[in-house]
Amino acid sequence: MANAVTQGLFGANLRTFVTGKMDSGVLSNIYNPSTQDNVVTLPEMLGIDRALTKTTTTKGQSYNLQPVKVDPSLQLATIKENLMANGLTMVGQVVAIPLVFKFGKKFLAKPLINPANRLIRAAGVKEVKV
Repeated sequence: MANAVTQGLFGANLRTFVTGKMDSGVLSNIYNPSTQDNVVTLPEMLGIDRALTKTTTTKGQSYNLQPVKVDPSLQLATIKENLMANGLTMVGQVVAIPLVFKFGKKFLAKPLINPANRLIRAAGVKEVKV
């Protein structure tokens, strides 16, 4: 359910939201802030990524990328946009997941042999022991 909420509000799964690591192959072992406009992570909200300097290499040349300070009002606007786009799905998941587990647990708790036993009794056999 926490993943549904972070996906709906921040545009990132729970792992990405908490750690700030994007699944981008080579850079997945280090902090790698998102370059997507609709993703907000906890390190970005806390300002952790603002102090880092990132270096990238393109065609043999090295570039230092200075992180951009993001205004909190822009983060709130992004969260609002994500909520407007994903809010209905998020609410559906938050409501449906506990219901599915509740009824699934009740359904699967009943022995599956009961319907077979009813059919055997209808055929005239009183008891079958395994």
